[in-house]
Amino acid sequence: MKKLIMESNKYKRYKLYFVIFGIIYCFIIFIFLTYATLETFSDDSFKQMWVAVGAVIGLCSAIFLPFILYYGIKMLL
Repeated sequence: MKKLIMESNKYKRYKLYFVIFGIIYCFIIFIFLTYATLETFSDDSFKQMWVAVGAVIGLCSAIFLPFILYYGIKMLL
């Protein structure tokens, strides 16, 4: 019985971390894409804006996606 409770608590913790990291990642991506879209319509540097936003999104992906994948796989196992 103790093992079932421990595994249940681990699952809940993994699910919480998975959701938190997923929400933070989506929020950051949404903000940068919205900023890039709005600046594109008011500025002439179309290519530079999207390259910069792509670099930031790539950096955020490198930071958050390993954690999201780790806790997602832990939840499935």
